[in-house]
Amino acid sequence: MRIIYINPTQTFELYAAGNIVMPTTHHPDFTIKNNGPAPIRAVNYWSSPFGDYNQYTFIDIQPSETRSLQRLPNPVYFYKVVVINLSSYQYAEAEVTEVYPSPHPAL
Repeated sequence: MRIIYINPTQTFELYAAGNIVMPTTHHPDFTIKNNGPAPIRAVNYWSSPFGDYNQYTFIDIQPSETRSLQRLPNPVYFYKVVVINLSSYQYAEAEVTEVYPSPHPAL
């Protein structure tokens, strides 16, 4: 678990990983609890070996709310998660927990 702070209208790159040789699905899910006064948005992006990042999905998290951001179900080369402070005047504080998948589907 870690705590992040984001200034108004700014972003924080929570996770970024990739491999140009082989795509993977071994990326974490995230449980995000908004402890601050500002609403936040968590966005996950994917990318092919050659190209820009594409948005996959996002969730909005209101103050004192806890939500989960699921990883992509299909293998990707590059993956990142960004948290955005949606307020123009309040700071954001979030408690983030990474949940990695089991290395074997039967476990």
